[in-house]
Amino acid sequence: MLNLDRAQLARLGEALDAQRRRRDMSKRTRAATPEYWGLHGITNGGDESRAGWLRELTATVTAWARHVLGDKRWGCVGRELLYASKLSQLAADLPDAVESMALVGDALDYAQDVFTYARHREAILDHVEAQILAGPSGLPLVAHSLGSVVSVDLLTRWIRRGLFAGSNPDRWPVRGLITIGSPLGIDVPLPGGGLGFTDRAETLEALAFDMPRRWRWFNLVDASDPVVQGDITGAVLSREPPNLEDFSGYARLGVDQLAPIECGGVLTAHGGYWGDNATAQAVLDIWSV
Repeated sequence: MLNLDRAQLARLGEALDAQRRRRDMSKRTRAATPEYWGLHGITNGGDESRAGWLRELTATVTAWARHVLGDKRWGCVGRELLYASKLSQLAADLPDAVESMALVGDALDYAQDVFTYARHREAILDHVEAQILAGPSGLPLVAHSLGSVVSVDLLTRWIRRGLFAGSNPDRWPVRGLITIGSPLGIDVPLPGGGLGFTDRAETLEALAFDMPRRWRWFNLVDASDPVVQGDITGAVLSREPPNLEDFSGYARLGVDQLAPIECGGVLTAHGGYWGDNATAQAVLDIWSV
């Protein structure tokens, strides 16, 4: 009988996990090149492609997968999701309280995006949903910034419609969710519903019992990211991820709040997730479901 200390057991577990990932990924990538959806924040009015971040993420996932799997031929494809055409024409006027803050640059763009989404939520959800349902089913969805709020609102729609029925992830609208730089931990009251996860928690908690056990949701944050303001539970970020069993409903939703990563300083963190191997590993883990 092996007599291993805690550190040796941890290394053995990591080795077995890596072996399992290589086996599962090899099975899934023999027949076709794996794909995933990418949904960015709304900035630029939603009328323009922001595929640059998706190209960088695809390069990061490819390089990391080749390292993990030991296969230099491995590759993947990112599918960009776009917001409603001519969304900039729908841009909502900012409330006087926000206007008086004299926001400029990215801060002004982000405030405009938030209020535009709040005012035209259903039209935006319809447009993004149509692209996903018209494409291949069972792909991972990587959602950045305000895109993570959109993805959770879509998730709520799909659970209500029973689109996650059955245990085969290839038949679900999306295979799993990866949120990066998400503002879901912020409670901001807005027209038609707030911005944060807790504003949606009661509904999602009630629906969570209908989610299949194989569903996974990974949330990645950088503690220096000014948009995050805490994890998706609203808790202050710490060195270790919180025990989600303490947050009713989150565990049933398959949420994994990963330990904070460091992908840049306060000025670059929000755009640094797609170059980080932790994000790439989350994509691989969703593919292996």
